[in-house]
Amino acid sequence: MTRYRKLMHNTVMEVLKPSMGAGAYIKDFRKSDAPQFKGKSEKERDKMAIAAYLDSKEKKWRTERWSQWGC
Repeated sequence: MTRYRKLMHNTVMEVLKPSMGAGAYIKDFRKSDAPQFKGKSEKERDKMAIAAYLDSKEKKWRTERWSQWGC
C-alpha cells in the first residue's frame, strides 16, 4: 500500500503506519496545517504525535492477536 489513500472528491489523505516509526508521526504532525493543531506548540504537537503512534501500534497489536486466536 502506498503512503497515501485517495478519498472521495479527489481528496488525498496521508496514511501513517506504526511500521514507519514515531519519527514519521512527529514529522507529519509538525508540518501539518490541520485545524486541530492551530495554536499548538511544537512540544504539544510532539505529544499528540506520540499518542497517535502508540494508539496505532496498540490497534495493530490487538488486530494481530485476535487473528491469531481465530476471532
